[in-house]
Amino acid sequence: MDNPRLATVRSWRRLRDEPFGAPDLAEDLHEASKFYESTMSRQVHTARVYADSDLVGSAATGVRQMAGLPYLELPDETTNVQPCALVREPSAHRFRDRRVDTATLGRLMWLSYGQYSDTHPVGEGQHHVNRRPVASAGSLYPLELYILASGQTKRLYHYDPRRHVLEILHDDVAPQRLMVPHAATETASAVVLIMGMFQRSRFKYGLRGYRFVLMEAGAVIHQLQLAAQALGLVSRPYAGVYDDVVEEMVGCDGVDESFINAVLIGHRDG
Repeated sequence: MDNPRLATVRSWRRLRDEPFGAPDLAEDLHEASKFYESTMSRQVHTARVYADSDLVGSAATGVRQMAGLPYLELPDETTNVQPCALVREPSAHRFRDRRVDTATLGRLMWLSYGQYSDTHPVGEGQHHVNRRPVASAGSLYPLELYILASGQTKRLYHYDPRRHVLEILHDDVAPQRLMVPHAATETASAVVLIMGMFQRSRFKYGLRGYRFVLMEAGAVIHQLQLAAQALGLVSRPYAGVYDDVVEEMVGCDGVDESFINAVLIGHRDG
């Protein structure tokens, strides 16, 4: 009997009129950009950047400069920002070593990717739909959130937005197995792992669906950071994660479901 996951992938590819064995450019790109503990030093060129003064200056600028064009002066907005409109600390460097309780984790998940009922008019009636707090191409919601939380060894959960529950996958997970060591990883109260279910979008949108999954992951990261701030916490998006270790731990194949990025959550240090 065929593997159910394989059978599902075949069905999706039939919907896209693609032969099952055809090359897949999105899969090739995603695989080529993964971090592995054994290869990360060859993929991240920190020393090369700081050895070149031109590169350092360009990286510090972070904007395309178009000298000579006419421009409009804009009003100063630095004193007119609503407190909830911006993430005030988008990249916390370390956290206070303190747990986040279950109720706060639940609130964080719901505000970031929870499911709620909405209605919109259809003719003379109302159509009920399930929504999430971020826009999603075709309302397909192709992401899955996992969360590591508790003390020195952390428990790994899967968030089910339909039932609004944290499903327990593993106990006693050592975060250092998953991530490049950093002061923030050592003291974070929780680590949210964002996984993409690419075929959930690509069966409809083809290769463009790969982009849509990444766009949605970015929106969820921002939503997580805003929610954390509203709950009195701080956060840090963190890409220094070993893809293969995470994917093995959550039980996915690394192709049709794969790691995208992580967000560290915790209490402000000091």
